[in-house]
Amino acid sequence: MPQNVLDSLATAPSFSEPCNRGGLGIPRCYERNLTFMQKLAFQLVSSTESMWVTALRQKYRMLTTCPLSIARQNCSPLWRALANIWDSFRDNTFWLVGDATDVHLWNDTWVPSVGPLRPWLSNALPSVNQLHFDDMLHADGNWNVSRLSELLDQAVVPHVLGVLPPSFDDARDRVAWRLTPTGAFTVASAYEGFLSPSWDVCDPKWSSIWSLPVAQRVRMFLWLVLRQRLMTNVERVRRGLSSDPSCSSCGCYSETILHILRDCPPVRSFWKSIIPQVEHECFFGASLDHWVAMNIKTSRALGPSTPPWSCFSLLFSGRIGIVWASHFADSIPDVSVATHATDDFVQWVAPAHDWSVGVVSPLNAELWSILVGLQLAFSMGFSRVQVQSDSSVAIRLILDPMAANSFSSLVRRISSLQNLPWSLRFLWVPREMNMVVDGLSKLPSLNDFHLQIFDNIPESIRPLLVRDREGPPYRHRC
Repeated sequence: MPQNVLDSLATAPSFSEPCNRGGLGIPRCYERNLTFMQKLAFQLVSSTESMWVTALRQKYRMLTTCPLSIARQNCSPLWRALANIWDSFRDNTFWLVGDATDVHLWNDTWVPSVGPLRPWLSNALPSVNQLHFDDMLHADGNWNVSRLSELLDQAVVPHVLGVLPPSFDDARDRVAWRLTPTGAFTVASAYEGFLSPSWDVCDPKWSSIWSLPVAQRVRMFLWLVLRQRLMTNVERVRRGLSSDPSCSSCGCYSETILHILRDCPPVRSFWKSIIPQVEHECFFGASLDHWVAMNIKTSRALGPSTPPWSCFSLLFSGRIGIVWASHFADSIPDVSVATHATDDFVQWVAPAHDWSVGVVSPLNAELWSILVGLQLAFSMGFSRVQVQSDSSVAIRLILDPMAANSFSSLVRRISSLQNLPWSLRFLWVPREMNMVVDGLSKLPSLNDFHLQIFDNIPESIRPLLVRDREGPPYRHRC
């Protein structure tokens, strides 16, 4: 095969990449099969009460929940396949501490952002190996910050404090999936974990193409344009299929994609007939990528009888578009009925008259704040509480009927508070209706790890409270 053809194939776009990264989202079979094996591995360590899991664990004497290795000399093809992916599987798991009976304090990964704590020990005395979780807690069940600071590197302590302390009346420790915010395994997250390091970075132009309110064949055409895979004469020469790169219509020495779609004289005259004179320099001087991006993002009409620029790609059918020019009104579909984002005005709404008011991931930070806030409200004697949060994921996890058995110990602890003798409601609100909390989170830190209670309203928060009460409302994009 000619070298130029091999080079062309080597630079072909990766069809398996997601659409928002320049691909077509076609899964790769080998990696997809590996994700299914990881799904079985996750069930092997999490669904220990299932009959098939119990049978396999007993057959191969898998004594601990998630051992370092499951390789066996004599085993079935299924077990051998699980053993082959076991290391990569363990790299993407961590422990959710419940009653601290199965997790080793120093050797297991129960702080997801840090990994095992043994490498971070500042005091490597033999007696450290004898310590357990209960040695790291105060009598009230909270973390002993001074003890942690004595044993661990100072940079790690905030990450440990971001984990809910174990409770010996909580559920058993669980193995969780690192690649999802909830800890539950999904095939999609495992597949992305395999391939995302080799993917291109996200580029808004790809999302703009696939979200256009046009026929799928037009989106595919634009994808080929940006990937520069249209079969022009220049491309034919590059692939060794032709020796003449000139344009067969006008005789230009180089028939590129941009020449066909914009610069060939018949097409250029068509564009000049609909593009305002003041915009000719910008329109005809842009590079291919910028030209396409500029047009598919423009929604304003060019004149009273012309469609939005977002319809321009439909004019490229037939390569030149003169036919489209003669039948302009009948050929361009009306896209004015397409759904567009709209603005709405929102404002914080007080609850009804019968209601009273470390270093972690954003989701866990939200759950932590809800848990501590509810504990504080109950200790202060409130009997009716409404929790308003702008985290839809957090509210969905808390309101899940299976929240009491959630992977997240924070969700389980919040769920248990609903059994206390009080009335409790959870409500999602847009961020614009929660600006006071947003402002509190941006106050200068006092550089400690204790709960901060404000007896007086901070001056930077007072205007937000006044606006919540009196208006005007905030603009919210629906």
